[in-house]
Amino acid sequence: MNFKKYFVLGLFKIQILLFIFAIKFHSLYSEVFLNDKKIFENFAFHNFCLYAEINKEKFENYQISVKSGSNSFKEKIKKWNEVLFLFINKFAKKSKILDAVFIFLSSFGKEYILIPLVGSIIYFKKRNELKKLFLIFILSLFLGEIIVHILKIVISFPRPFIYFDEKSINVLEKPITKYSFPSGHAQVVFTGALFLSWILPKWKILFLLFSIFSGFSRCYIGVHFPFDVIGGFLIGAFSFWLIRFIIIYIYSDQIQKNK
Repeated sequence: MNFKKYFVLGLFKIQILLFIFAIKFHSLYSEVFLNDKKIFENFAFHNFCLYAEINKEKFENYQISVKSGSNSFKEKIKKWNEVLFLFINKFAKKSKILDAVFIFLSSFGKEYILIPLVGSIIYFKKRNELKKLFLIFILSLFLGEIIVHILKIVISFPRPFIYFDEKSINVLEKPITKYSFPSGHAQVVFTGALFLSWILPKWKILFLLFSIFSGFSRCYIGVHFPFDVIGGFLIGAFSFWLIRFIIIYIYSDQIQKNK
């Protein structure tokens, strides 16, 4: 077995170990954090303190009061993150049709929906490359989910309904974990969009637009901030491009040896 195969096997083993570690660590501490809301209520950045005062009846009446004397870039970004979330989330629970549409869009971030869908597209459109393409897609999802799980545990940023108070916003879904950043749904759906855009470039604008709406549907249903979604997109892009490079490199090397 040559160096490249050793390298790839080693990478996969590291991914598996990291995934197991993330799951173990999460299961060990999730019960403590899920039942201790005060941990999240007291969450604050060290350099500044930003509080949101939300009118529970109408979004238009909310005021954001900055309690720090400095107007730092970090402070502005955090304020933007909150304001954009509240703007998107205010439309929830106003229309049953709109709620159903965004819940439907959000569902594509679930692996048991996206994997069979993408697998079927590969089978009917790229059957001659089924093994290689499906391997790239699955490993991209796998690597991305490892990164997401680790960052959720390390950063431990609270979900919007904990950060603001559940009665102040519209929540259409209760997630399993109360960690918010980054969005695993956004990571999954953007990985799928990039992959499909790669194998079916004529439809790439449609795939990418769909993934953006699907990602930000997580803000609409009240379970993620915009930065969570953007973080999920970046992780999905990184994992897809890295795995695609590695797998194509391995396959091209094998083809050269077989000539």
